[in-house]
Amino acid sequence: MSTFGKSLLRCAIAAVLMVGLLGQATPAVAQAPGAAPPPPPSSDPPPAANPDPNAPPPGAAPAPGAPPPGAAPGGPPPGGPPPGAMPPPPPQEPWWRDARKGKNSIFIEGMGAGLWYSLNYERVIAFGLAARIGFAYWSLKAGVPGASAKVSVLAIPLAVNYIGLSRGSHGLEVGAGATLYYTTAETSSGGIGASGSGMTALGNLNIGYRFQPRRMGFQFRVGFQLLYARGLSFSSSDPDAIGAIPWGYISVGFTI
Repeated sequence: MSTFGKSLLRCAIAAVLMVGLLGQATPAVAQAPGAAPPPPPSSDPPPAANPDPNAPPPGAAPAPGAPPPGAAPGGPPPGGPPPGAMPPPPPQEPWWRDARKGKNSIFIEGMGAGLWYSLNYERVIAFGLAARIGFAYWSLKAGVPGASAKVSVLAIPLAVNYIGLSRGSHGLEVGAGATLYYTTAETSSGGIGASGSGMTALGNLNIGYRFQPRRMGFQFRVGFQLLYARGLSFSSSDPDAIGAIPWGYISVGFTI
């Protein structure tokens, strides 16, 4: 073999040995002994870039006091009133119901429908009307030597007043009603006695001044009254004639 052939053979053997050595060294460089295997490739898409550096990451809870999603910065929450809007007015009472808060009154009346006095309860119902019921009782005795008499009267006043003509706590009242009287009488003279009882009614019309707060507090009434009934007259002696007499009333009480 010539010198050139021997040199060419040596170069080929050297190239084969170099390739073998490089093939054995590559796995050792890719993975060192004892190292953890690389993680498998993920199928999830890479996270999108966050355009706002101050925005919370996706899925994070909103910070306390932060506006809900969709709300304009510094504005009201979705569906709320616009800035500067007036609050809605409170619900109004129906037109037929009296707007005053103090609807119940208890008062004592001098003269008036009970003739001498009466204890009364009144309730404001509707349309400025107030319904009233009362109670009164008195007894009169008279006697001379050998004779005596006693009369007892139970009175129940019933009335309706219109109090809608008012401004604040001051107002005018007009009304009408009737008072039921149950009367018993006893007499004795010379050792002989007699007794009897009966029911009668007196109508009345009234007009006067009323001080009554719209919520609660002191109540005062004063006015003129006309009593009318059959046989009630100062000038006629006919028991079947309907007559009337002027009267008056004054009362003090409390409204709740």
